[in-house]
Order: sequence, then C-alpha cells, then structure tokens
Amino acid sequence: MKIALVGDVHGEVRLLYDSIDSLERVIGDTITDVFQVGDFHTIRDEIDLRHFPAPEQYKKLGDFPHFMNEGRIPRPTRIIGGNHDNNRWYSQIPQGGNLLSGLEYLGRSGVVELNGLKIGWISGTYSPKPFNGQEGKYHHLTQEDIEKLKEHGSDLDILLVHDWPSVSSLEPF
Repeated sequence: MKIALVGDVHGEVRLLYDSIDSLERVIGDTITDVFQVGDFHTIRDEIDLRHFPAPEQYKKLGDFPHFMNEGRIPRPTRIIGGNHDNNRWYSQIPQGGNLLSGLEYLGRSGVVELNGLKIGWISGTYSPKPFNGQEGKYHHLTQEDIEKLKEHGSDLDILLVHDWPSVSSLEPF
C-alpha cells in the first residue's frame, strides 16, 4: 500500500493526477490511495463560482467541471475541506460522502482505518467566532469538530488538517 498525501490543488485537478502518474514512474510502484488536505476546488459550475468564498482574482472554475461531466476521478481520492472549497456542497453532507465516482469528501472530522492505518482529519481553518459556533464565511473548524475527533481516541497514525498551526499559540520549549 502506497498513499499520496497532497496539499492544495486550487482547481488544477488534472495536474494533481498527472503528478501522481509521474511519481509512480519514478518510484516504480503504484499509489493505491490519495488523501488531499483541502482546497481541492470542487467548483462545479458558474453558480458554485458565484458563491465561492475567495477574492475575485482567485475565482476560476478550474478543470473540476470536466471531471463532473465524466462523473468520475481517475483514481480513488479522499478529500477534506479547506478555506477555498465548495462549502455550499460540503454543507449538504457534513458527515461526508461521495462527490463523484472515486472522489469522497470525508466530512468535517473523523477517522478512517485503511489497512490497519488510522487516519484522522479535521476540515477547515481556525477562526475564533466560527470555532465557538457563529457562522463563518469560509469552511471553519469548530469545537464540535474537535470533540468528534477526540471521541476516536489519540492513537492516530496520521492526522490530516488544512490549517497550519499558529506559531504564536505554541508554548516556548
């Protein structure tokens, strides 16, 4: 089992899969699973684009509509939500679900076991007001998301997050 953990795609979906194909040629092995940590950019059409929470210069369809038309993604991919994602779509399935054949949104937070490997995740970014229950503009993580993840215990092998930890909040050594 070989897993690819990938960062922000921002609508360059084809480039993601071309890069994984290239990596497979270099390592001489097959990537069996892809986990993507937010900003996949599942913008399906112009309606989604109008509701996309980003500055105007970053509003673009990308190539996700091509994959929507095909109804599938080239290889099994699991994604979490970032701050520049289709929050309108994700909010309809907060516990996660299949977006296309081969593409699964994991939901706001949780744990999945894959061949004995425990992989946990928290979607979104931190902002004080949404964290404490007020609606936010972007896909923000909440106290409830953290509590749900904690229910699974602390024996995770991998934790996927979109947000970088805040250096200012770290205690000195």
